[in-house]
Amino acid sequence: MTTEPLTRPTELSELSELPGLSGLSELLRLAEHVTSWHEQPTAADVLGLVPAAALGLVGAAVHAATSTTHRGHGPLIVAASDAAARALDTVQGDLDQGPVAHTVLDEPVISVPDLTADPRWPALSRWSLTAGVRSVLVLRLTSSRHRATSLTLSSPQPDAFDARAHAIAVALARHAGAAVTALSKQEHLTLALSRRDVIGQAKGMLKERLQMTDDQAFALLTRWSQERNIKLHQLAEDMSRGGPVDV
Repeated sequence: MTTEPLTRPTELSELSELPGLSGLSELLRLAEHVTSWHEQPTAADVLGLVPAAALGLVGAAVHAATSTTHRGHGPLIVAASDAAARALDTVQGDLDQGPVAHTVLDEPVISVPDLTADPRWPALSRWSLTAGVRSVLVLRLTSSRHRATSLTLSSPQPDAFDARAHAIAVALARHAGAAVTALSKQEHLTLALSRRDVIGQAKGMLKERLQMTDDQAFALLTRWSQERNIKLHQLAEDMSRGGPVDV
């Protein structure tokens, strides 16, 4: 009696082909994206990958873009799937209207079933009539008091994002936001360590040249920083490049 060797799927994408698991396709593909996002070197790299991932997972989405928004300023686009996606976020800054320009700082998810008929943003609604943008779904990825990153999905069809599409988009946004947050913290830590090192080098220069203690060198750097209205780490970087040392 011979039996076929037992084979096991080695990739998440292969699992969706197994009997009874086809309904997990989006979840498995999302898991692959999440793994990839956490392997990226910077948060900006993640934001650059999210639009394509969103189009692949949220079937109703035709255009996708990620952007950063500061309170009182229009969106700054990080990545867009196409010119139409870029235009939708850009025009909101130009008109000072729209969910990305304002609402995303205060609400995690904004669903607009038909932008052409939304009374909240009349100028944007008029623009959408000629641009062919109807359904819009904006999802906040990360936020602080005055800044947010977001994902904008849109479609030329009204009421394009049903409950299933909405749920998938929210799951994607949460995982993308977690990856962006984790990498941002790592970047800040790396930057802080780098600045500490360069300040340490500047202190070493002063200690050697002026026969100072560590505390005295740091106090002198701090005084120069205040007198010259320059951040301490910038002053230290200037010194490491051979800038003048004045007593």
